[in-house]
Amino acid sequence: MVIIALASQSIKAVSHSTRALRRDALQFASKENKLEIEKGRMNRIRIARYGFFAYGLVMMTGLFFVFIPSAAMSRIGEALDLPDFEASPVFEYMARTLSFVAFLSGALLIFLGAHLEDYTRLIRFVGWCLLAFLPIPIFIHIKVSTPIWLKVGGLLGVALLCALCFVSPKKPPKP
Repeated sequence: MVIIALASQSIKAVSHSTRALRRDALQFASKENKLEIEKGRMNRIRIARYGFFAYGLVMMTGLFFVFIPSAAMSRIGEALDLPDFEASPVFEYMARTLSFVAFLSGALLIFLGAHLEDYTRLIRFVGWCLLAFLPIPIFIHIKVSTPIWLKVGGLLGVALLCALCFVSPKKPPKP
């Protein structure tokens, strides 16, 4: 029993000293190492920020489709080989509302990109929501007869936004 107690005490002492050495090594890490870590973090912030700005600007072009006439919207749909644009009030309302929602989402992405460090938890939450709801656009594209380029583009767009959400770095620890 005495031998087990002594062995237990020595193991605790070794693990305590190992933790202390590790803590001291991290505390007195070279300035170059800290600068390298910070440089990598800044690169991730820059990539995410530009990505959110670019994605947001593309989505904000949806405002154009809120105000164009129905005939012009039909011609654009025909030129892109999309299904016929129905002239019913409900369909037109939904198409214009979806365009406005895209505009608002783009504005939100630009805002999040400008304040990346402040909203990291929200950005990561959006990324997890996109992953969870990814089957919904897949189901919609299966049900609707849209061209393959639209299906692939839509899924790549969701995947890109999801990747941007996870590229954004976590908040740095407070000093």
